[in-house]
Amino acid sequence: MKISLFVVIGILLYSTYVCAQPMLTARQYYATVDSSVSINHGGKVSLIQVIARNVFGTTAINLDAQTGTAEVWFYLFRSPSDGMLVTGVAVDHPTLGTFFGEANSEGWPSSLDTTALPTEWIDSDVASTAWKNSGMSNYLTTRPGAETLALLLAYDPDGRASWVSLLTNHIDSLSCIIDGVTAELIECGGTSAINEAISSPIGFAVDAQYPNPIRLGATSYLMISMEKRGIVRLDLENLLGQQIATVYEKEHLPGTSAVSFSTAAITHPGTYIVRITVNSELQHRRIVVIR
Repeated sequence: MKISLFVVIGILLYSTYVCAQPMLTARQYYATVDSSVSINHGGKVSLIQVIARNVFGTTAINLDAQTGTAEVWFYLFRSPSDGMLVTGVAVDHPTLGTFFGEANSEGWPSSLDTTALPTEWIDSDVASTAWKNSGMSNYLTTRPGAETLALLLAYDPDGRASWVSLLTNHIDSLSCIIDGVTAELIECGGTSAINEAISSPIGFAVDAQYPNPIRLGATSYLMISMEKRGIVRLDLENLLGQQIATVYEKEHLPGTSAVSFSTAAITHPGTYIVRITVNSELQHRRIVVIR
């Protein structure tokens, strides 16, 4: 049986589309991006943070904590030669195209730490193995619709270079943190507002916080449902339970209302705790802060 040339071409094109190039690990094109940025700014630059998010502007980005891969990686550099904050990118995306180099630069914000990440940080696919071994697989098995929101390499409040993965099924979330050099588990846990509201006698419920991850200094929001009138207080704490600041305190009537608070008191990216107190009753939510 003969097959026309057009059919063969169609099959080849379809195969090329289906068998698209795999997503990228964080280190796969990092050296290329680092070299390009260093040349543009006339000297060696220092890596401050690595991040992949599930959205870029209005464009959806695929990323997967199970494999430690993403279609777009962002690298934040400090350029000592000209004092600039430089964003480098590694992009392999069907809409955004393919690019490895500098995306933009701006003056260095005085609030940002200049400490560089260690040069021996582990790749994101190595981190994914540690995440899966620390509870991520169980989370995803019981929540097949869960998605990865962000993968982040930065210093945590204890001064460790740490990889953070954040997943959610829009009802609860899981955050896994490992050492970014040794791949040893630091912490892995999550929260569920619905389960807490059902199983706990606490007289208030907290809906999922948004946005999370959030940029340094940005405003975050959450919904609080109360059975009776009371004072709502929000405190930001580090992972050791040390208070950073009280960011909200106001009387609320019974019912559901939105609460907004600023993260301006946080000076370093990392994972923090929002301590929520209503009439002496207490709940906690985890928040990941990025540059």
